[in-house]
Amino acid sequence: MNITVLYNNPASDAYEEQDTKISAELVCKTLKAKLLGISKDQANNFRLTETDFVFNMIEWSGIDFKYGVDAIGRLDELHIPYSGCHKAGYELTSNKVLMKNKFVELGIPTPKFQICNDENIQNNLQFPLIVKLAHEHCSVALSQGNVVTNEIDLKNKIKQLRTKYKMPVLVEEFIGGDEVQVAVLTKNKQAWVLPPCVVKYKQASGYWPMLSYEVKSIENHWEWDMAGDDWYDMTDYSKALQNQILQLAKKSFVKMGGRGYSRIDMRINPGQTQAYVLEINHNPGLDWDEGNGLAYAAQRAGFKSFCEFLTFIIDETIRP
Repeated sequence: MNITVLYNNPASDAYEEQDTKISAELVCKTLKAKLLGISKDQANNFRLTETDFVFNMIEWSGIDFKYGVDAIGRLDELHIPYSGCHKAGYELTSNKVLMKNKFVELGIPTPKFQICNDENIQNNLQFPLIVKLAHEHCSVALSQGNVVTNEIDLKNKIKQLRTKYKMPVLVEEFIGGDEVQVAVLTKNKQAWVLPPCVVKYKQASGYWPMLSYEVKSIENHWEWDMAGDDWYDMTDYSKALQNQILQLAKKSFVKMGGRGYSRIDMRINPGQTQAYVLEINHNPGLDWDEGNGLAYAAQRAGFKSFCEFLTFIIDETIRP
């Protein structure tokens, strides 16, 4: 089988841009495939030759997510099988405005939120609140200072982010418990939830438990000491909470257009009685390092190598 790994050329040296390229190169090397990087002006007119399958690593971020939608539409036009979600699922989960509103429509528990195009808060949100960019991934512009405890700081943070990044912002109630990353694969045309990976944060004055941009992009950043290098399982949770997490992951994957592989990020309330879905990423970065939640979950699920994992995704995609 002739495989092409498709990705978007990085627009800068920033972590979130280079991460996509690095992931695509690793998948390409593992599968002994061809590599094709495309730019924005090629998103809806690129060509593929001698290709039987496309491993789609497209992950345009920010307001550029629309080019990812175009690229997947182009794959549909070419009638070549490809990994990952279809166009509608990609758009739905690349745009937090669409994603969060869809969670509400589907009854998927998510922190109470508001999308802001100015500094006015209409909903009765309870502090502390966290302020995020509505069209970004990889925790871009997300740091300790994004959690606010009063109206003045909230308005200032909204204005700061909107002015710098020229996009709406998402304001939501901050859930301060554990973080759970849940990988879901397609298996026999059904959603297969892999063993969830739990991040247990340390509690300290002046620290908000989160995986910030600094943690993801700066080696040995001090916040690593608060999140730790270890993943935990769900043995500390009640059976009711464990079942809730698994069912929420499955529902989110199916109802939000998942296909192939996705990662669902959740937070658990401090009382460990309720899971909240923060977001779902249908085209997460792939590698085989245990520090990657999806890779760690795949290894716990029984995959012996990165090649076996990637081949499974391909085989399930082309399954009749």
